[in-house]
Amino acid sequence: MPVNGPSINDLDARLSISSATSKAKDIEEGGYTGIKTPDTRPDEKVGEYEGGALRPGGMPNLLSSGSIGLLFQYAVVGLVYGLLPETIYPFMQQYLNCSGSQVAAAKQLVILPWSFKVFYGILSDC
Repeated sequence: MPVNGPSINDLDARLSISSATSKAKDIEEGGYTGIKTPDTRPDEKVGEYEGGALRPGGMPNLLSSGSIGLLFQYAVVGLVYGLLPETIYPFMQQYLNCSGSQVAAAKQLVILPWSFKVFYGILSDC
């Protein structure tokens, strides 16, 4: 009885046809498109400042008044994610004798404000 669909015998041929990695890419035939960083302006190339830098002026000072907020933000996030959740368990479980579900809920409530950072950003940009 003839089978009208593909058979198990031609599985290798079908896989090699559908697989993009099995086909050799020929640059001369246009099978491969090279990717490069776009130029910002026609007269100025990206990465041609002082040893391949993306902008002129040297390295920024991370301790300046314009950048210190970034360092402060990372320090606060480290405290919120590292210190506060770890102090909740001993305080609530040992000192207040709370149940496990109450301790888990308190841990999530401490981290919850960071989950709303997208909405805080939208409100602060308005």
